[in-house]
Amino acid sequence: MAVLDIFCVIEGQKTSFSVEIESTKTVDHLKKTIKKEKPNDRHLEGVDADKLTLWHVSLPVVPPKDRKPILLEDVLIKDQLVETSKISNVFGAVLQEDTIHILVQLPPANKRKASEEHRESSKYRRIFSSANEAYPGVHYYIEPLLAGTLSKYLIQGEFCLVYGHRQSGKSTAIHAARRHLHGLEIEISGFGLTTLDVYVISFNSGILIDRGMDAFWISGNRNERCLHATALVGVQTIERLLKSPTSLSSFTSETAITPERFEVADVEDLLRQYSGEECVELDAAAIGQDIFERTLGHKGLVGTCCRALADKVVDHGGHVSVEEWQRYAAVDLLTFARERATYSRIIESLPNLSQIQSQTVGVVLRNGSATALVNNDLNELLAEGILIGRSKSAIEMHVECAAPILRNLMIYHVSGPTPKISASAPPLTRNELDAEWLLARTVENIAPQHVFTQQTSNSSGNLSEYAFQFEFASVMKHLLSAAYPDLLYRVLPEAKERDENDQRRRRLDILVRDHDRPPFGFELLVQGKKSDIDDHLMRSKYYRDLHKCRAVYMINLTNDIATTNYYGGTTYTGVIPLHVVYDRDQGTALIKYKDRQEQVPFCASSWNMVFSSSTS
Repeated sequence: MAVLDIFCVIEGQKTSFSVEIESTKTVDHLKKTIKKEKPNDRHLEGVDADKLTLWHVSLPVVPPKDRKPILLEDVLIKDQLVETSKISNVFGAVLQEDTIHILVQLPPANKRKASEEHRESSKYRRIFSSANEAYPGVHYYIEPLLAGTLSKYLIQGEFCLVYGHRQSGKSTAIHAARRHLHGLEIEISGFGLTTLDVYVISFNSGILIDRGMDAFWISGNRNERCLHATALVGVQTIERLLKSPTSLSSFTSETAITPERFEVADVEDLLRQYSGEECVELDAAAIGQDIFERTLGHKGLVGTCCRALADKVVDHGGHVSVEEWQRYAAVDLLTFARERATYSRIIESLPNLSQIQSQTVGVVLRNGSATALVNNDLNELLAEGILIGRSKSAIEMHVECAAPILRNLMIYHVSGPTPKISASAPPLTRNELDAEWLLARTVENIAPQHVFTQQTSNSSGNLSEYAFQFEFASVMKHLLSAAYPDLLYRVLPEAKERDENDQRRRRLDILVRDHDRPPFGFELLVQGKKSDIDDHLMRSKYYRDLHKCRAVYMINLTNDIATTNYYGGTTYTGVIPLHVVYDRDQGTALIKYKDRQEQVPFCASSWNMVFSSSTS
């Protein structure tokens, strides 16, 4: 009968310990032996042996000075042990020497306790970077791909142009490249084997980049100044150096690069880094997917969302589900983002946009995208990260919002039209929201020319849900404040992300919420077929449960009479389907519920979008 000396380590700890156990015993006996071996270990205090989870690992023992806390997620090869398995079947007859064999995982409550002690004893704790550059060891960090590309070009002695909108990750990539290159030895013609020195210079005030370029390049004698390569970094406007009006420029399109956005896997990686270090249980895959869809990988906004999750949602050691994150994001994420300097500056700049800029942003907010002429006005919007674009021709770009959450934030600050409230139908009471009265008055105040025109059609030629959502939210917001001045309800439009492969995260179009009163939801559909109606009713049920709404109204905007008698194959409690049928010739709209209908007149005319930096 063999007795094995098994080395174990508790997750989050640096030091291993050994326990002796007969090879004929089971994993359940090993749990009890570990518990018995560590009677004074505060991490195991109050933990029954059967609550421990054991993982078979093979980790080399390193010198004490090189040891770091061992986390399960950092172990690539591991097997969770079943309590009935025999030790001999797990390890065989002989154990590998100088190796940790078992990783002991604590139940959640004790992981939180261990995490708190680790945080108290740690000199530094990493954070999410929601502004400025990110550094490994200081922030939860993803190595930028651009850093490797830039390093390759600089080693080759190229002059590089790095440009992108604010908060796109330029500075993070530049400093990552600096770390790659500084002290590196390379062979340089005329100098032999040379150790590189890398310098980063920041300009804290404006510089004129399109004057005196000839003199700059001519004076840059590489041999005299020992200059091997240069990278100029800035916002979108420096791209014009590729087509410099001067007669001489060392920048070429081959070495002009822009930072990449985060992928879904990157966002999940950041969340898992945080979860492992803070011992917080969260649904990294689902929350990461949701954050990605709100941000489309925009690095500054990803950092902002992750920072909000850590600061506002996580209960310092609890479990965070995707539903908890979505409830927070629907109501309070906009306020959190608005408090970040970059996005506060964007909102404060909106009322001061030029007429052309305001028109361009307005079309994008209404329709989801726009075609714009390339000029200084557009370049400023691209540089600030308000819009992103891709070239359609030498003089035109296809532009859209830099991220759905940014579109959402800007919609929230639109000063819409002054609503006209039908004299025959005032709200029954000013102390309690009448959602169906509010819905009817919103419908009659929607400007048809903002929803039913060729300009607001999507790529398939159908009416755009973007336009319907924007008009509905803008009108309802101002109608609500006019009709119910004493209530504190807010109209919160949830951003629609790009619909790729017909996959879209479940997200309520509009949530009307007061912290002290039950919320209401509005799920919008345009020209819905029967299958669409069934799908949106099922989503509405999900939203009602998620946000604890008194009711969610599923509104199908249509002129297809064939579907206006269909209200779904399944009835859900608290979900109210209805159709809104516009008759532009008669100047009316028919609001059809399953058991009643109401015809309302068009009261609205076209209105010009005005931005406000306040939220009222």
